[in-house]
This record gives sequence, C-alpha cells and structure tokens, in this order.
Amino acid sequence: MTERPRLAHHSIQGRRPYQEDSVFAGELADGRLLVAVADGMGGHAAGDVASGLAVDTLAAHVVTHLLTPHLANNGDGAVAPLADWLKSAVQAANQVVFERRMSAQNNMGTTLVAAVVADDQAYVANIGDSRAYLINGTEIRRVTTDHSLVERLVALGHIDADEARVHPQRNVIYRTLGDKPEAEADYFSLQLQPGDRLLLCSDGLTAGVEDRAIQDAVMRSSSPQHACEQLVSLANAAGGHDNITVVVLQVE
Repeated sequence: MTERPRLAHHSIQGRRPYQEDSVFAGELADGRLLVAVADGMGGHAAGDVASGLAVDTLAAHVVTHLLTPHLANNGDGAVAPLADWLKSAVQAANQVVFERRMSAQNNMGTTLVAAVVADDQAYVANIGDSRAYLINGTEIRRVTTDHSLVERLVALGHIDADEARVHPQRNVIYRTLGDKPEAEADYFSLQLQPGDRLLLCSDGLTAGVEDRAIQDAVMRSSSPQHACEQLVSLANAAGGHDNITVVVLQVE
C-alpha cells in the first residue's frame, strides 16, 4: 500500500427499541488502524453495556500496548506481533464483560469482530455472528465463520444460505464474549491489496442483505462513508428489524 487506508463507520438503532451495537474505528500509532463491531445481548442495560465494555476495553488494551514500549517489546527489544496484541486485547475484553456479567447476575454478553491493520496486513478476530468480509471488484469473501446454530446446519448441508436467513433459530449463537472466563475466538490473517475493502458488520446487515448486494453497494460507492450509508440503507429497506452497524476500510 502506498497510502493509508480510508476508513468510515455508520450505526443506527433500526426498529429495535434500543441500541445494543457498539463500534470503534480509528487510527492508532504509525498509521495502524483498529476497527471493531460488537452486538450486545441480554436486554436493555445489559446488551448495550456488554458491547460498550467490549469495544472500549479492546481499544484501550491495544492502544496501551502500542504506545507503551516496555509492554510492547517483551523486555528483550523484540516487538510483539500485532496478532498477539489483538488476541491479548480480546481476552482482556472478555474478562471485563465476564466479570460484569457475574457481578450483575444476568445473561449479558456480546459478539465481537475486530481487526488491526498495519501496512498490507490485517489481523481479524471474531466471536459470535458479527462478520468480516474482504471485498474487491471480483469477489466478496467472508473471512469469519458465524458461531451460530444455522451456520452449523449450513455446514452440514441441512439448509442453504437462503434458508438460514429466515430460519426461526437464526439468532441462536453458541459462543459470545463474556459467557466464559476465557474467550473462544477465531483469528485470521489477511494480505491486503490496493482496491480491497474490509467490511466489519453486525448481523443487522447480513440478516436482510445478500452477499452479492453487499459487494455491489461497496464497490459502486464513491467512498467508505458512502459505502457505509448505502449498506445501512439496504438493511433498513430490507426490514431494519435489528440494530445495524458497519465499518468499511478501503485500501489505497
């Protein structure tokens, strides 16, 4: 990459009675970027708290390790890989949400999809059913795998993607941040090319908008901000029954 990626995000409540999504999208040190989307659960004053705690803790942890040399170099001058920082940050976020869940004695939890981007490398983490996509002019590739019942049914060949979208148990997920003392997240490494777009989103987008329509909207948009607005508009037009949150990063 010869220039820093462009970045934008957009989030709306949709037709839900309250907002449980949280988002972070910002530039850290030396042009590195951190983006995250969390979709909370547990009801009002639980889901929103969980998602907010997750993204705030994640961001604070990554920033601390990037900006504090004695934490970043392991004491021997060797800088820890960004992937390790991301894994550590996810565990820190999980611990905070888990401890709040235990103290509040409720069922709060949250999904989380996050990425750290440095130069032409992206490191992605996910737990739950918020997603990351890599999009360009030729393809849309889902980077993450949903930790959901319907995803398993699709993998087993019992239903297809269209059936999964309307399945009565489509919202059942079996992994969340904060449901256990240790987070069971998945991690991915991506090589980015000029023209690529990295999309992070809550299921408020993907529940109503097919992948091909997502790709078309992103690639036809004039900027990441325009892409975010178009995606949210599509999801809203498809019913907008959930909170809708998207982050788009465009590689120059």
